[in-house]
Parts: sequence; structure tokens; C-alpha cells
Amino acid sequence: LAVVAAIGEEYGLTRDDAIKAAHLAEVESSTGLGDVAGQSVGGFERRLEPGLPPCGKIVSSAMDTEAVLCVLGGALETKTALRDGVQRERINAAGRKAIGDFGASDNLKRFCEVSWSFAREARLATLEIESAVADAQRHGCASMSMLGRSVFAFGHSDELEKALQKHGKTFRCRMAPEGARILE
Repeated sequence: LAVVAAIGEEYGLTRDDAIKAAHLAEVESSTGLGDVAGQSVGGFERRLEPGLPPCGKIVSSAMDTEAVLCVLGGALETKTALRDGVQRERINAAGRKAIGDFGASDNLKRFCEVSWSFAREARLATLEIESAVADAQRHGCASMSMLGRSVFAFGHSDELEKALQKHGKTFRCRMAPEGARILE
């Protein structure tokens, strides 16, 4: 999305055109099915209908919170998971359940709980991910990034960072209140 937005800025594309182009590229290359939609709105977003607006429906709540991220290493190729019919069906079934379980909540703790249930039901979590999430849950709420070999957590950032450092490289970041944009 960042690359398409920058190119679009240079060549006079609208923000909406850049978002649509990035979304189409993500879907056609099987690298994701909703990352661009989420990145376009910012805040804590929930997709009520798949796709980009006006076809899809996204609700966003601005939150001023910090996340601690931990990259455990090794790639989990999104396209590999999405092209595996059995894995894709497990992901879809777990996803339908997770959407029903989460509902219209904008509670980060509940989000982490439902997200972690989804990761386990879809059989995406490795033993290393499970260990990292368990350590992080002692200091807040945590789950696995979808799809990847990384963990995100919310809570006591200093303690979360210490707990996760033994599992991989950690990062701290604030939740952006607005979606992807060109910075001046």
C-alpha cells in the first residue's frame, strides 16, 4: 500500500484508486485478503463485510495504545496457506466462528482471545508461537499475527517486551489513528 500510494501521489491517482490497486495486487498475488483494507482505515478496525468499501464494510475505532510485536523468525508464506485447499478451509471455518464470537466488540482483550482461538483452531500456531503467547499473556493479552511467525501483544509494554525478547526480535509501536497516508 505504501508503494502504491507513493506512486499514486507522483502520478495523480486518488487515494481510493491507490487503495484499490494495492488490494487487487494483494488478492491476485495471494499475499493476503484484507491487509490493505485494514491499513487503509487505521485505528482498531473490524471488517463486517469482506472487501473494500463500498463492497466491504469496515468499522474503525481510534485507540491510543501501544503494541509490542515479536518476530520469531522463519517465513510462513501467506500464498502457501491460501493455496492449500485443506488449510484454506480450516482458516475459513475458524474465521467464520471467530467473527461470530467477536461480534461488534472493540475490546482489545476480547480481540486477542478470539484471535488466539482462531490461530489454534486453524492450526496455524507453532509450538514456538504458543510459548511466546503464553509468556506474553502473563503481562497482557496476545495472539499470533495472521499469517506469520510473529506475535502481537497489548498490556504492560515494558514487561511484555522483556517476556518476548527471549523468543525473537521485539518492536514497540503505537496504533495509528488514521490509515495509510503520505507524510509530508
